[in-house]
Amino acid sequence: MKKTLLIAFCLMLGLKAFSATYYVNASATGQNNGLSWENAFTSLQSALSVAIPNDKIWVATGVYKASATDNRSTSFVMKNGVSVYGGFNGTETTLDQRNIATAPTTLSGDIGEPGTNNDNTYKIVRVQNFTTGFTLDGFIISNGYDGTASGKGAGLYMTNCQGGINIRNCVFYNNYAYHSGGGLLIDQSSVTFENCDFLYNSTFNYGGGAIYSANASGSNISLIACKFTGNSARQGAVINFDGTSLIMDRNIVSSNTTSSGSIIAVNDADDFKVLNSLIVGNLTTSNSGSSVISSYTSSQDASVINTTVCHNRNSSTLQLWDEPINQANGAMYIHNSIVYGNSTTPQNYQIDTGNNVRNCILEGTYPASTTNNINNIFAAPQFVSPATLAAAPFDASGYDYSLLETSLGVNTGNNSLIPTAYMLDCAGTERIQGTVVDRGAYESDFILSIGSPETISNEVFFRNNDNTLVFTNFEKYRNETMQVCNLNGQMVKKK
Repeated sequence: MKKTLLIAFCLMLGLKAFSATYYVNASATGQNNGLSWENAFTSLQSALSVAIPNDKIWVATGVYKASATDNRSTSFVMKNGVSVYGGFNGTETTLDQRNIATAPTTLSGDIGEPGTNNDNTYKIVRVQNFTTGFTLDGFIISNGYDGTASGKGAGLYMTNCQGGINIRNCVFYNNYAYHSGGGLLIDQSSVTFENCDFLYNSTFNYGGGAIYSANASGSNISLIACKFTGNSARQGAVINFDGTSLIMDRNIVSSNTTSSGSIIAVNDADDFKVLNSLIVGNLTTSNSGSSVISSYTSSQDASVINTTVCHNRNSSTLQLWDEPINQANGAMYIHNSIVYGNSTTPQNYQIDTGNNVRNCILEGTYPASTTNNINNIFAAPQFVSPATLAAAPFDASGYDYSLLETSLGVNTGNNSLIPTAYMLDCAGTERIQGTVVDRGAYESDFILSIGSPETISNEVFFRNNDNTLVFTNFEKYRNETMQVCNLNGQMVKKK
C-alpha cells in the first residue's frame, strides 16, 4: 500500500512539474499539432484549447483573430496559469532570441469588413478568475470595438484575477468602448503592465480612454515604463481608477485628451504614486479646469515624485478653477518634481493649495508655509528641447525634456525624498549620478563646477578639473561634513 501511495505521489509531482510549449504560426504547413514550429497550430484558439496550467504558448508574427466568422462575441479567452508570448519569427528556441520589433504579432478585432469598426470584436482578450501566475507578452492588441451602452474593455477585459498577472511588451492600439475602458477594463484584479504602449484608445460615455479600473476594492495596478499617447475620454484619458493601489513609474504620457475631467483621474485608492514620469502635451477641454492629475483619495500615500508635468493645455475660454495637479481630499506629496508651463488658474497656481510641495521647480506662485512649501524654485526649468504650451496636444517623442547643464534642477533635489524601490529615472538611468538627485523626470550626468578653482580655506582646496577636494591638513577635517556649492546653490561636491 505504501509503495502504491509513493508511486501515485511521484506521478502527481511529475505532472505538476511538467510544462509543455505549444507553437502557433499562421503560415505553418506541417501537421498542425502545435508541438514544434514546423508543425505549429495555425490559430491561437487551437493552442488555448489544449493548454493546461504551467504550459506556454509561443506565437509567431502574423495577424490572429478570435473568430474566423463575424461572431463579435468570440474572444481569445486566456487560461489560468498558461502564459502566452508573441514576437517570434518562427525559428527561436529560447525567449531571449525574440525580436518583437521585427516580428509584430497582432491580436486583431477587425473580423468583419476590413477598416469598418462597428462590426469588430467586442472584447479581443478575456482574462477572468485567475488564481495563479499568468504572462501576456509581445502582442499588438488592436481594433476592438464595443459600441453597446454598457461596453467596456474592448482590447482586454480582466476581472477577478490575482496571483501574479503580468502584461509585458504589448501595444493596445485603437480600441473603443462606449461606456468606459476603451483599451482595458480591470476589475478586482492585481496586474503589472511593463513596457507597454497604449495608443489611440477611446471611450465616449464615462472614463478611462486607455484603462478603466471599475471597483473601489481589490484592484492593484502597476504601470512600469509604459507610454500613453493619443487616448481620449470624458474623464481619465489615460486611466480612470477606483481600487486599492495605483503605481505609475517611468511612464511617458503625452497627446491625450479629455473633455470634462483629468488626464489621470483617481477616484479612490489607498496608495497612489506617480514617479519618474514625463507628463507633457496633453489637452483638456473642460470648462472647470486644466487638471492633469486629479486625486480624490484621502490616502497619505498619494504622491508625485521626480516627475515632470509641463505644457499641458486647457482650450476653454472660461475661467479655470482646477489646477494641473489637484488633490481634493487630504494632502498630496509632490517632491523633486517640475510643474511648469501648464494652463492654470487665475491665481497662477500649478498645484492646488494644502499639499506638501518640496524641492520642486514651479511656475507662478504657491502659498508660502513652513510645512508645505520648502526649497522650491520659481524659475524656468531649462529643458534641452521642449515644446510650447500652444503646441498641445503633442507627442513627447519629438521633444527633449531632460535638463540643460545650466538648469537649477541639476543636483538640487532631496535624496531622502526618493523611495528606495524607485531609483531609476524615466529613461531607465540610475538616480543620483552625482551627489544629489536632479529635479524632474530625467537624471543628468553633469559634473558641476564652481566656475573657477577656489580656495575654501588655507587648508582645503576644490579642484575643478577632476571635481576633487584637496586637504593640506586632512586629519583636521577627517570627521567633518563638507559641501561645495556653486553660485546657483547647486551642490558640486559633498564629503
